[in-house]
Amino acid sequence: MHRSEQAQLIPCAACGVEVSQQDRAYPFGDDELLCFACATERNGVYDEAHDRWATEPDVADLVRSTAEQR
Repeated sequence: MHRSEQAQLIPCAACGVEVSQQDRAYPFGDDELLCFACATERNGVYDEAHDRWATEPDVADLVRSTAEQR
């Protein structure tokens, strides 16, 4: 991995694994995201053919906890 790619990694809001925004991560809020595994565990459905989330994962608890930390 190139050093510039490493700087663009963001921890998953649910499990903490570092993911790139270019991965099939689910972005939400100001600068949060879920890794693909956590997004699908939270009932998210990714549409491969259209390269988008057909069903958004449930992030309500994560939005509240992130807002409370600020």
